[in-house]
This record gives sequence, C-alpha cells and structure tokens, in this order.
Amino acid sequence: MSNKFNIEKEQDGDVLKLNLSGVIDEDSDLSDLLFPDHKGKLIINLKEVKRINSCGVREWVNAMETISEMEIELINCSTAIVNQINMVSNFSGNGKVTSFMAPYYCESCDAEFEIALEVDKNFPDRDYPVAPSYNCPKCKNTLEFDDIEDKYFLFIKRE
Repeated sequence: MSNKFNIEKEQDGDVLKLNLSGVIDEDSDLSDLLFPDHKGKLIINLKEVKRINSCGVREWVNAMETISEMEIELINCSTAIVNQINMVSNFSGNGKVTSFMAPYYCESCDAEFEIALEVDKNFPDRDYPVAPSYNCPKCKNTLEFDDIEDKYFLFIKRE
C-alpha cells in the first residue's frame, strides 16, 4: 500500500462515495472533497488512511467546513482518523461517524487485528461505550482491546 494520498470517487444516484487512502499531509490534494454543486449525501470511507499530520488536519478541517451544508457520513474510520476525531473537536465537521476500525490484540498469537465496529450496532449505551468481545480468528482465544476504552471511544459519547 502506497503512502501517497488518493481519493476514488463513485456516484450512486444522489449519493457520492469517496474512498480515501494513504497519508493526509501538506502535499495531499483535498479538492475532491469540495463539491458545492453536489446536493445529495456524501459518504467518506476512511479505512485506508494510515496517517494524518498537523498540516493534514488543518486542511481536512477547512475542507469539512466548506462542505458543512451537506449530509456527510464517515465510515470505516481508521485508528489514525479516530485519534484525530477524539483530539480535534471540529475534525468531523457536521459528519456523522457510523463505523470505525478498532485495534485488538491476541496475546496467544502475538497478533494485532483491526475490527470494524458500527456505532449504532456495537454501542447501544453511548454514555458508557465498552469494547465488544471478539475471538482471535487464528487461535479462537479472546482478543484484548488494544487501547484505552475511555479515550478511544470518546467520540461516541459526543455524537
């Protein structure tokens, strides 16, 4: 997987889907996020965004402000994106996070996993979000959530 930032666009009726990948930094062109003529829903898939630096955060926040009138859904937010959502209060703009990647670890296999979680499905109690339990796909032992729940799930409480 390349670190070069990329946006792939897909139109499905009045829904515009953007798949973002790579690193968001000072060299990233976020102009494809700006659709002043698009009146429908915008779905942004952030699963393949591996890193975002401070310049990238600034550009991202500016882009999200520009498209603030649109209905925006953020899906499959990578751990790098979740960390920014938790640190920067206006990072997601008026966008709604519906799914995200969560880090898990298997002590038996010494293996790391990212598991896709859905806010509505996996967190019925948003005031007290708890990491769902999963078994290791290799050895079937229980995986450990590999972060601090109170900090990683902070954005869920804000939604």
